[in-house]
Amino acid sequence: MNQLTHILHLEDDPADAELIQATLESAGIVCQITRVQNRDEFTQALQQGGYDLILADYRLPAYDGMSALQLAQELRPDLPFIFVSGTMGEDAAIDGFTQGATDYVLKQKLSRLVPAVERALREAENRQERQRAEEALRESEGRYRLLAENASDIIFTMDIDFHFTYISPSVTRMRGYTVEEAMAQTIIEVLTPASLEMAMNVFQEVLKTEAKDPKNSVQTRTLALEENCKDGSTVWTETTFTLLRNAQDQPIGLLGITRDITERKQVEEALHLQSTTLEAAANGIVITDRQGTILWVNPAFTQLTGYSATEAIGQNPRILKSGMQAPAFYQNLWNTILSGQVWHSDEVINRRKDGALYMEEMTITPVQQTPGGISRFIAIKQDVTERKRTEEALRAKVAALQMLSDIGQAIISSLDLDRMLLTLLEEVREATGAEACSVALIDKVSGDLVFRQAVGAAVHDVIGLRLPLGEGLAGWVAQHRQSVLVSDASVDARVRILA
Repeated sequence: MNQLTHILHLEDDPADAELIQATLESAGIVCQITRVQNRDEFTQALQQGGYDLILADYRLPAYDGMSALQLAQELRPDLPFIFVSGTMGEDAAIDGFTQGATDYVLKQKLSRLVPAVERALREAENRQERQRAEEALRESEGRYRLLAENASDIIFTMDIDFHFTYISPSVTRMRGYTVEEAMAQTIIEVLTPASLEMAMNVFQEVLKTEAKDPKNSVQTRTLALEENCKDGSTVWTETTFTLLRNAQDQPIGLLGITRDITERKQVEEALHLQSTTLEAAANGIVITDRQGTILWVNPAFTQLTGYSATEAIGQNPRILKSGMQAPAFYQNLWNTILSGQVWHSDEVINRRKDGALYMEEMTITPVQQTPGGISRFIAIKQDVTERKRTEEALRAKVAALQMLSDIGQAIISSLDLDRMLLTLLEEVREATGAEACSVALIDKVSGDLVFRQAVGAAVHDVIGLRLPLGEGLAGWVAQHRQSVLVSDASVDARVRILA
């Protein structure tokens, strides 16, 4: 949709208005939006005119969407009117449709906004085309045929029994049949079974409503139908039809316009597939705008963080910050992604909604929007807490095994007891991160515990020190041959200063 679309937006929240505009522009809809917030501004804008579409919140502080709809029907009944609200219930939506609303979209599900706007604009365009076609029919049969036979869409007429009375030459381009062949076909041959059932139900409904209440009957309908082609393939069409009337204003048939929407249908299916794939992804996915405001999250994000989509959308990912990363970490992140590069880290410590810390692997990819530069960021998150714990445990085991190996090598390669003990203590100190390590041997003659070797703090105060068995913690350990762990040597009564 390349042409400029003028939109009147009744919305009091500037953030919501900005998000809606960004959603439309990201889908390629070129639009100029005028935002109003109350009845006076809305009335003045309607009177000035020049709009193609109306978007309106359902509930505002000083006005309401239903009143706006009624006013729009009075002043600009030709303008499509779409509710875009976070509070509109199903009953209110149905009431809106009966009052003339085109559609409604929940703010929590803005993925429906673009299709709804495109459909509303398309239907408005179709109405204009139908009006022009009907006027041409009434003015001159010759002018009508000239228009119909040069249209890219198929224009057709049918009698009240659904037999074709006219088909434009574009049927050959769209379905492969000549005009004569197409005229001879029944509607059963034209449509696939599912489309035939739907079309007949709608046709009969229109005729039945017309018979009961001609003044209030909905005379124009638009359907997506699958039609058979001469080569055995099918084509998806958007068919808009309206009742044809005689001089007595009685329905005598149908006038229809059929447009090939196969390519659009394929794009819609591809977008639906992408959407469902993102929804079903096992990893958490977050889409933000350029400023970092969250626009969309998938269910896996909720499972990972505890934040629902409603809680997350509109927030900044900093709600997950744990305070465990330095400011330079985030500065590097932003410098990377704003330069258009992909950022990745497998050591991001974040905080869940319940306050629990977890470690995640995260990749952030910038989304380029030509010519406007970066417009979105997509972050993919995976909980690697357990994996990191496993890796740490494996590293500790490898370090312990390496230490034992080094000690064994020292024992094998050295006949000097002091050198062997010194090597052993250095290995233990490095592996444990201790400030000091020492080894004491029992003097078999005196029975004292003699400190033979030490590394680290106060080495000279320890080496050669004698301690009777049973005295101090070291003497107690040597006498009882039991290991002891002291959490705080300053308060443990078993520890005696050796100086």
